[in-house]
Amino acid sequence: MNRDLAKENSLEGTVETVIEKQMRQVLTEEGIYNPLVPVSVAFPPVRFKLGKPPNLLVVSRRHKIEYLKGITLRPDLTESQMNNIENRDEGLNVSSLVVGIGGQTIA
Repeated sequence: MNRDLAKENSLEGTVETVIEKQMRQVLTEEGIYNPLVPVSVAFPPVRFKLGKPPNLLVVSRRHKIEYLKGITLRPDLTESQMNNIENRDEGLNVSSLVVGIGGQTIA
């Protein structure tokens, strides 16, 4: 199992590097450079980091399945912490559920 984790971490770094290079290449091909530097340097600086996506707190009315609100939560919550968050809304006539999401982009 430790070997699998080491391999995954190694691949993660490789993937991040490949994506950064590809993004820099596109910026260069499109002629997008840092206007404050006298040499042609891709702009904005490219840094790409893979990470575990956050959890999502989904809140709905109890009597009607309806998405009222979604709040992103840290990805490292324990099962106990998720249960505590879900139970905080008791008595407010809503249901809450913490779910994992497949991914997220930040623009």
